[in-house]
Amino acid sequence: MATSSIPEVDYPHLPGEEHDPLMESALHVRWSRTLQTAIIHTLGQMGSDAEVTGNVPFVPVPGEVHTAPDVMVVPHRRGENFGRYEVGVHGPAPLACIEIVSPSNSRPQIDRRVRRWLSCGVGEVYVLDPETEAIERVNIEGDGVRRVDARGAFSPALNLTFAMVDGRLKLCCPAGRLVGVDTDSYSWVVDEQRRADEEKARADEEKARADEEKARADALSDEVRRLTVELGRLRGEASAGTSGGDS
Repeated sequence: MATSSIPEVDYPHLPGEEHDPLMESALHVRWSRTLQTAIIHTLGQMGSDAEVTGNVPFVPVPGEVHTAPDVMVVPHRRGENFGRYEVGVHGPAPLACIEIVSPSNSRPQIDRRVRRWLSCGVGEVYVLDPETEAIERVNIEGDGVRRVDARGAFSPALNLTFAMVDGRLKLCCPAGRLVGVDTDSYSWVVDEQRRADEEKARADEEKARADEEKARADALSDEVRRLTVELGRLRGEASAGTSGGDS
């Protein structure tokens, strides 16, 4: 193939902005990674068989154009590999979809997109603004959509609560673990291992104390038996001496 025939631009872009393709920011990616990692963990805690993914082509209605939610929870597909998901063709509607706002997104564009998700039966739909850390749950209302502040609300589909802590958006996961966009995604593994080690150390210490108490109790019991035998012997001797004196 001649070099001149290779397209100069390989990514989607706005007309006239070929050298500034529509990509995601580092903050957008961090939030996407944080959400997906946290949700994989929270759903794993409840034994869910859903696959947690994002930016996978999603077709709400077969034959229509696809969308690509930043986070999508697909039921009954855990561990499977799929490059496209059509409702009614590959399975039921996702349990939840989350859209993370990008600078290139307009509100009407996002509302149109999330309305398509809700119309096909997606259980829960959220819109997250990574700049302000506002999180809204979206529902259909008439011909449009209604956004409600989701901070402080529990999500059954995600098994977590969106919480504001010290002015920052956090994901409150099982056992009260708080995860934010700046949280080490796997710090909970270290924390849980540390807690497990501490619990084991406490259990070992308690067992050692119990063994020590048992050893003392056994020694005391042995001493009581020895003294009882000795007392019996002494009483026997005293009784024999008394009988001999009378004779």
